[in-house]
Amino acid sequence: MSGNWLRRMVILLCLLALLCPAQYASAEEREHETVVVTASRVAENARTVTQAMTVISSEEIEKNQYDNMAQLLRNYGIGMGGYSAGEGLSQVRIRGMGNDTMGNIGMTSPILVLVDGRRASTANVAMLPMVSIDRVEVLRGPAAVQYGSSAVGGVINVITKRGGKEWHGAAEVGYGSWNTWKTMGGLSGSVGPVDIAGGVQWSTQGDDYKTGKGDTLKDSAYRSRLAYVLNAGINFLEEHRLGVTLMSVSNQYMDNHGDIHSTTPIDKGNPGYTDRYNHDVDVLYEGGYKKAGLAWKVRYFNTGDHYYQDYEDGVSYTYNVDTRNQGAQAQLSWTGDFLSLTGGFDWLSNEYTESSTPDKAETNNYAGFLLTKLNLFDEMLILNGGVRYDAYELKAGNKNRDLDNTSFSVGAAFNPWNWLTLRANYGESFRAPTGIETIGYRSSGRTLMGGYIYDYVTTYHGNFDLKPEKGRGWDTGFEVNYQGFNLGLTYFETYYDNKIITEDLTGMWTDYQYVNVSEALYRGLEGQASVDIGTFFDWPFALRPYLNFTHILQADDSEGERIPGVRDWEMAYGLNFSYPDIGLIADLRFVYMGYKDENVYNSNTSQSETKRTGGKTTADFFIQKTILDFEDKGKLSIKGEIRNIFNTYYEPIYGYPQPGRSFYVGLRYDF
Repeated sequence: MSGNWLRRMVILLCLLALLCPAQYASAEEREHETVVVTASRVAENARTVTQAMTVISSEEIEKNQYDNMAQLLRNYGIGMGGYSAGEGLSQVRIRGMGNDTMGNIGMTSPILVLVDGRRASTANVAMLPMVSIDRVEVLRGPAAVQYGSSAVGGVINVITKRGGKEWHGAAEVGYGSWNTWKTMGGLSGSVGPVDIAGGVQWSTQGDDYKTGKGDTLKDSAYRSRLAYVLNAGINFLEEHRLGVTLMSVSNQYMDNHGDIHSTTPIDKGNPGYTDRYNHDVDVLYEGGYKKAGLAWKVRYFNTGDHYYQDYEDGVSYTYNVDTRNQGAQAQLSWTGDFLSLTGGFDWLSNEYTESSTPDKAETNNYAGFLLTKLNLFDEMLILNGGVRYDAYELKAGNKNRDLDNTSFSVGAAFNPWNWLTLRANYGESFRAPTGIETIGYRSSGRTLMGGYIYDYVTTYHGNFDLKPEKGRGWDTGFEVNYQGFNLGLTYFETYYDNKIITEDLTGMWTDYQYVNVSEALYRGLEGQASVDIGTFFDWPFALRPYLNFTHILQADDSEGERIPGVRDWEMAYGLNFSYPDIGLIADLRFVYMGYKDENVYNSNTSQSETKRTGGKTTADFFIQKTILDFEDKGKLSIKGEIRNIFNTYYEPIYGYPQPGRSFYVGLRYDF
């Protein structure tokens, strides 16, 4: 069946090629094409990338009032699941693979999260800033050759802004439902050889929100969310820059997560609070010698993620987790007329400590890599390949293990016409066992059983003998870009070996063991489509309907059973409107969350049950209108939004319903 599908796709592409006129891009036009850095660790045009990827621009990020990165990614057909107040903990899935509920522990995630091309402090995308972001690049599929452990399902790379020649800034303040206040400010520019870009964002939600059913969700308010980014550098000798990036996000909120399916009559658990905090420090030197086609970079980074949960009932355990990373990168690139090479070395050290166990887990990862790209017939045919060797050392307590790994990749992009790109790619990936999986941890809670309230402790037993997860995947697809029309479709398959999961030892959901499971297969389709109707009719405004989706055709383990937590559809669609002459921007967005099955513990029966969630569509509306234009001194705009217009009741994760209809209005000044 898959062979017939592929044959039909090839025939369709050939017909398109015959029917449409050939148009080739000039050198000047190519310079203005989207530049990405994720796929090969160097800047390149999007049309030369052999892996499927999505690039989200700074304009798209800034014009809508996204509270966190999870809300942004959801609108591009990427699977998201969020819970706790304000979605303080968000799970991300690419091609069906994603992090579990301990998403704050970055090393455990099969989705690698980067900031400016190096590992971020966390895999919890809700703990990434939404200010001073230039763009977000989502690379889909295995990418261990480029970045090592964790890049099984894909890579999310957040690129921070850099100051340009002109000074630009923005400030915003607004108020919304449930006594929500938001404010932000950003500034970028340069003084002589020094460039500076940065921003600060703060918000609070004073009242608990209501769900789509009208229920007030206890402890869903959050005290504070503060984020800042600073990227500054000094430029010298024309092609050299020494820069530093500082980044931090902190969340403070009530701990109970608002589980309204709980049968506990004591307001759903233990009163208390949770603090999440992370920080990133990145020092980067970039240089080059363009006449010889050489470019290089050297960096050192230090990141930390802190998770603290404290209960006020005097019964439950305080939960305290620290994850610290430090690392270095060194790479050299050479670009010739038709061949380019990028090679280098990576080092990453990780420390994991958890308050419920006296042990500490450490990993040291030394790696060397080489990436090649062959450019034939003036970027008509692109061939690339890569190899990486990781020397991976794991320490837990008094035990040591070496987990070395070699990864390969190969890909091709064919551009027969300027408007058409065909892609095919094969890649390998791995994820080594991490601290939380090798030394384990304990958590506590309170539940109702047989009419009595019980305090309980759940123990997750570590397993030092876990095997590394391995992935190998391939995809093929096409993309059409023609006079405001965009259409893309990709078919993918990923084989996942030795996936690490938790196994219930007692059936009472109080004792778990980390174990490996045998091979799993993920197979599906990704696509996007959009058209700027205004371009076709030469209107003074843009009117752009769009669609982004991921459809999982198969997500089965080796026994043919559906893997829990994987939705059949992730879909986002809507209508973008922009009229620059009158300063008006409006977006109508719909997000459809398909069905998924989850294993849920029933405290009444003391047994696990399968619950199905999904099949829900939410709608959001955003609008921004310039009300005062001070010409060269900037402009003042009013912004408004209605989220969840139809007051839909939905649960990204069973038992954690999200807010019903909400409103927000704000003032923004840009200069």
